[in-house]
Amino acid sequence: MPRLSKVVLLLGLCCCFTITPAFSEIQAEDPAKEEDIPQTNPVAELHAFLSGFQSIKATFLQRGGRLEEAPTEGAFWLAKPDTFRVETGPPISQVIVSDGTDLWTHDVDLEQVVISPLSRDAETMPILLLAAEAQEIDETFLVDVFEDEHKQVFALTPRNESSIIRQVTLVVAEGLPAGIGLETTTSERSYIELAEVEFDPEMADDVFVFALPEGVDVIDDRPGD
Repeated sequence: MPRLSKVVLLLGLCCCFTITPAFSEIQAEDPAKEEDIPQTNPVAELHAFLSGFQSIKATFLQRGGRLEEAPTEGAFWLAKPDTFRVETGPPISQVIVSDGTDLWTHDVDLEQVVISPLSRDAETMPILLLAAEAQEIDETFLVDVFEDEHKQVFALTPRNESSIIRQVTLVVAEGLPAGIGLETTTSERSYIELAEVEFDPEMADDVFVFALPEGVDVIDDRPGD
């Protein structure tokens, strides 16, 4: 039975694409001097931004690393602490839903649904970074921040030295999240651009409920199932 081969960047590293510059490169390219960077607590600054909303929805664009690859477009909805829904169109047509306990991943083209326990690790599931608390961030990452009059770039380095992730990057522009990037220890980079971002939007009651389609193969990876 086939297994899911790709998942959008918001949910992990199953597919890696060429992206925007790494945090260190952004610093090198920007003319701002070190004394222009506010000397604040980066964790507190990131948490202050994340505390400004309880739910969020947005559209996104994820570009492939090869020119012949079409970009993946989609939308996501998230409500703190751990519920979210991600929908993508071709070439990766998926519906991915977390009810706060389990993760349902429907690969439309394969007519397959995988059910697994939800990982609450923002290091490997970047969408959950948008719902993280200050203690979680501080325990999981070392945080740096670069900012100018146009944007903030939060660079999060995993404290776990065995992590396959070298850095998670959250870009904030005009008070809204504009992108999430990943860089692995093998220097593979991935990036997703966010647009049409809304804080605390109205959402349907069933947005975080997965309705199992008829005729699909179901793989249940939950313990005891």
